[in-house]
Amino acid sequence: MIAFDLCRDAMGVILSAHLHLDAGEDAKVIEKDLGALIAKLPPESKLFRAAADVVCKLHPRGKSNEQQRLGTRDVTDADGAFAIEALGFVLRDLGWAR
Repeated sequence: MIAFDLCRDAMGVILSAHLHLDAGEDAKVIEKDLGALIAKLPPESKLFRAAADVVCKLHPRGKSNEQQRLGTRDVTDADGAFAIEALGFVLRDLGWAR
């Protein structure tokens, strides 16, 4: 569960920095929620957007009240690893990691 929270926070920081530094968005973009940041990404970057969206969608599944509301299974360590890999994909796609 902690991996989802950390990945969501990290993804928000990464996307807001990318949108501000690389795409010329106003510095206020840093205040946006992850879903709003994803919506600002260009549609042609489908895999990049999808990887960010995976982290956004996995995050609530780690909370018992959301599991009940959504009718989803318990999360596993493998789900957390998937979120970490999605975060890594975004960093590599931006050219910020190898």
